[in-house]
Order: sequence, then C-alpha cells, then structure tokens
Amino acid sequence: MFRFIHTYTNESFEGLFKNGLFREGDGLKMMHKNYLPDEKSFNNYASKDSKLFSVLKNLKCPFYIDRFQGGIAFPYAYDFDKELLEEYKNLLGENFWGFQMHEWASNHRGEMERVEEALKEFKENNKGLPESVFWKEKIEAVKTDVMALFVESFSVEEWSELKIPKNTDEFISNLYMLWERRKNTVNSPLIPADSYHMAPKMEIEMGAKLLLPEVGWQIGDTRLQIAYYRGMAKAAKIPWGVYYECWGAQDSSFNLTIPHCSDSINNEWSEYDLKEQMEEVTGNKPHLGGSSRSLQDRIWHYAYFSGAEVMGEEYGVCNTFKNFTDFELGEYGLVKKKFLDFTSKYSDLGKTYTPVAIVLPEEMKIFSINDDEDSYLKYPLSGANNSGSKENLNENLSNKIRALRKVIGEIFSSEKEIKEPRYAHDSACMQNSRFPDIFDIIHEDNEEALSNYEYVIDLTYNDDFKNKYSNIITANQLKGKLNEILPITFKEELHAVYNKKGENFYVMCLNNRGVINENYKGEYCDSNFDVNTEIIFNEDFSAELFEGEGNLTKENGKFMLNLPAGKWIILKVKKN
Repeated sequence: MFRFIHTYTNESFEGLFKNGLFREGDGLKMMHKNYLPDEKSFNNYASKDSKLFSVLKNLKCPFYIDRFQGGIAFPYAYDFDKELLEEYKNLLGENFWGFQMHEWASNHRGEMERVEEALKEFKENNKGLPESVFWKEKIEAVKTDVMALFVESFSVEEWSELKIPKNTDEFISNLYMLWERRKNTVNSPLIPADSYHMAPKMEIEMGAKLLLPEVGWQIGDTRLQIAYYRGMAKAAKIPWGVYYECWGAQDSSFNLTIPHCSDSINNEWSEYDLKEQMEEVTGNKPHLGGSSRSLQDRIWHYAYFSGAEVMGEEYGVCNTFKNFTDFELGEYGLVKKKFLDFTSKYSDLGKTYTPVAIVLPEEMKIFSINDDEDSYLKYPLSGANNSGSKENLNENLSNKIRALRKVIGEIFSSEKEIKEPRYAHDSACMQNSRFPDIFDIIHEDNEEALSNYEYVIDLTYNDDFKNKYSNIITANQLKGKLNEILPITFKEELHAVYNKKGENFYVMCLNNRGVINENYKGEYCDSNFDVNTEIIFNEDFSAELFEGEGNLTKENGKFMLNLPAGKWIILKVKKN
C-alpha cells in the first residue's frame, strides 16, 4: 500500500478531506523544532486534550514527528513529555512511527566545519584562554539567541564535551553515538531522511524500520538515491519512500525559496524569514517560488513508479492551499491532487524490474554524493593533499572509492549531458541517461539479497567476492545485453523505468531536460530538448500508450516515441 504522509496543522486539516487529498492508508505528521513557541511545541500542540490527539484517536493512522533535528538549529534539546509519547504509542501501536532524523549525517559534517571555524576565530581573538571559556559563552548565549552557534545534530552543550573527528572512523563513531542517543532520549523509532551523505547501511544496522531519503532540486541524482534505498530496503525487508523538498533557486534577496500559495504569511514551520519574503515579493507571485511544478510532477510519479511505499513533504500546507477558509488548491496543491488521484487509480503497476545489483564494499558505511574527487565525507583520500588536522583515508578504501565513482558516473550520467546553469534549471537532480533504471544498489555483505539478481556489477574490488559470483558483468558488457534483458529499448537517451506485471511490462519514460524555471516568473519547457527516439522491440513484445504526455507514431516502418521536454509517459508493453 502506498501512503502519503500529510502535514498536520489545526487550521489546514479540514482541507485535506475537502479536496480528497487524504485517502485510506494515508498518515499525518506534525512539524516540530525545539525552539518553537510553547503553544506550537509538541507537549502543548499534541497534548491529550489537543485537536491533533482527537484526530488521531479517530483515524488511528500512521503518525510521526517531523523532526527531531536536522536542517534547523539545534542549540539545546527539547524536553519531550515521555508520558505523552507513551500515550501516542498506546493509541497508535505500530502506526506511531516516531521521529524524523533529517539529513543527520551530512548535517553533522557541515556543523563540524562551523564549529572548527568558530573555535579558530575564538583562539585568534583570545590568546591563552582555554576552549572551556568558548563553550561556556556559547551555552549561556543560546538561552537568549538560538543562532549563537549554528549546530544541527549535537547541541551546543553536547559539543562542549565532544572532540572534532579527525578522520572518517571518528566521524562515523560520532554518528553511531548520535543515533543511539536520540533514540534513547525518546524511546521511540527514528526515521532517517538522508540527502548528500546516504547512510542506510548504518541506519538498518541501528534498527530503522523505514528509509525516507530526501529528494528534490537541492539534492544530487535522485535516480542514484532511489536505486540505493530501494536496494537496501529490499535486502532488509523494510519499506522505503521519499521525502520531497520543494526548495528552488536563489535570487538577489533570498538564499532559497519555496512555492508559497497561501494568502497567509504563516507557515507550518513558523519560519519568519518566509514572512519577510512574502512581504518583499508582494505582487511578484510567490506561489511561483521554489523548484518547478514539472519537477514536482516528475519526481513524485517517478518515485511511486519505482516502488516507493511512503511519501512526505518538507512543506505541505502553505504551498498546497491558497487559504484556510474554502481551501482552494494552489499550483503545488493541484499537482499533488493529480498525483494522489493517479496512485489511487493505479494502485498496482507491477514491481520495478531491477535484474542488476550494483555492489558496494562492505566497509563503505556511507555513500556520499557531494564529495569532490579527492575526498570522502570531506576527508582527503589517500594521495590527496592533506588538510589541516584531517587524516587521509587509508589507501585501500581510497582506491575503491575512486574506482567505484567512475563506474557509478558511467551508469547514472548522460553521454551528451548538457551543462545547464544550476540556479536556472532543475535537471541536476533528475537526468536522462545512457542506462535505464534497472539497478538496485546494495553492499557485498547482503548475501541473501544478492541471490535474487540476474547480474552483478562488482564495485567491491574484493577478490573473494569476485571469485564467489559467476554472474558478474561490467557496465559495458551490460550495455550490449539491454536488448536481450528488456522488452523494449530506445535509441536516444531518456530516463526509463521498467515495471513487470506477469508477462507484461509498464515502462515509464521521462524527459528531464529543457525545463527553465525562474523565481516568481514561472517555468517553460524548451522544445529544443524534446526527445524523438526510435523504439527497439524485443520481437516478443508490442507497446501502446497508457498514461502521460507524448506520442507513439510509426514512421517508415519504425516505431517512434516523441516525449516533450519536462514530460513523462507510461507505455504498456504486452507480450505477443
């Protein structure tokens, strides 16, 4: 069952039902940060006599708190009412999903750099004073200023007792400690929502029962994320989904923007910089902020078609509804409604066909997608120039990481990739490719799962593993076998996903190029990026249009697919 987890607020809850957005099986989540006004914090907003508690008592649907930490300042720990949490556990049972740990690994990496810089500045300006003075000042400061030192994973007080990791082993050790500390604090499940530092291997090891990677305009390659989390979730026999961020391009006034459709300046996160944004852009169509609606539409349908069982949003109220009286849907909300209707109409489109496993080294605890070529988790690889107190990663793992990055790049990138301006286009997170999405990514110690794949691309660089599997294949060898493995292939590059149902297939094709999006001006699709490609059939199959925007034609005896820029289509491929 596919579940959409809707953002709950007292003001907007009615609108979910008025617009048919909430379906059987869906869930709710409450936005939370540890420095909200008291009336909006968990202990008050979710109290036993609250509207939220009453709603959940009636629905008994999945519920979680978004978030424990990550993406927001974490200057001090919020004291969650343990008895109230137990009430929710008793009320909902397995439908109490706990707390989201948001970008927890990459946030910790980022805050380390800020802590290092702040300490360096303190020492330069206060010769002879011990670090304890620095931390005492910061602990006192956060009582009145939550941004005194911007940390996102460990609190300022916790940092005063930590040492800055000098290498990857110490960094990963910190992450284990962080996860267990947060889990024990609330005695509740944790839902990881990773972005750049993908850590499902660690999360599954520490008991995660749901993987929910963050996808959207800011994050690298969604296709790589989905292949990894789908593979790891299947290996662990747990569900996975996606958490969508609607952020988009910066402009001269703001670092990042969102589509703000509501006529109210309030939003579910109580982020007051958005209030300033609304005031400054009055008349400039703030609903057109954030990434494109084309990207929202493509990435949501793609995730669902690829097997996602759960979907949540970073913003889901102020961007969905135009107001909180008649709850008219804004542009973002209309895309959401169309998508949810699609998932209700097509609740079974088969299972994503992934006959190939890309296998990573067992010791690679985190798969990072934002390192430069000479670093791993921002630490220098062996042979790279050392940086400050950071130690080089050992030569063996360094060589493996360099080699596997090359192969991953060959598989998930395009031979004719267009270098488009990062802040004007949104093709960076979803790309067309020379290979279709027929891969899961797992680690070499997932032996039981490996028996389910027809082919293995070995990125372990481990002789024992190589000698153990007879179905190892290179990316180049696989390229030559695609016409044998798949019912149809395409001459031109696009983005294709295959779902198998019985002997037949549903094939989703996406054209991720050509969408131009500018803040508050909207988007348009450049027809120069339309794809017109011949379909190559395995002789046992035929195809017809099923859903989406595009055309099938027959020209000079050849079947052609025309797919406009920024659009998707699903073909039903039948066995003759």
